[in-house]
Amino acid sequence: FYIYKERSIVLGKEVTFQLDGKFKKGLAKEISESGRLQVELEDKHTIWLNSGEISLTSW
Repeated sequence: FYIYKERSIVLGKEVTFQLDGKFKKGLAKEISESGRLQVELEDKHTIWLNSGEISLTSW
């Protein structure tokens, strides 16, 4: 798990995702042991997303 986190190309990057039918952007902050991604929204709230719900928007 820790090696996966170290090699992640998503953490620290801006991601887009769909929530309640709307596309939103946020900053990928953390990966859980179960593979969920924590995203910080523009209003500084954080949410957890499952794999397959995000796409990278910048490198």
